[in-house]
Amino acid sequence: MESINGITIAIVLFGIGVFALIVRRDLVIKLLALGLIDSSSVLFLVSLNAQNDGIAPIVHGPAAN
Repeated sequence: MESINGITIAIVLFGIGVFALIVRRDLVIKLLALGLIDSSSVLFLVSLNAQNDGIAPIVHGPAAN
């Protein structure tokens, strides 16, 4: 079984937010659902660029000064 990654979590959270936005009538719940949709879209974009063997983009040597 493959582990759950950030993209999967972002899609599930986005779906929950859209569902709450459509079903619920309370304005506060709709605002919370919009916040959930916003956070899940940021998580999705960050997860797209995640790398397992990535190297930090830090300059070493004489060029660092």
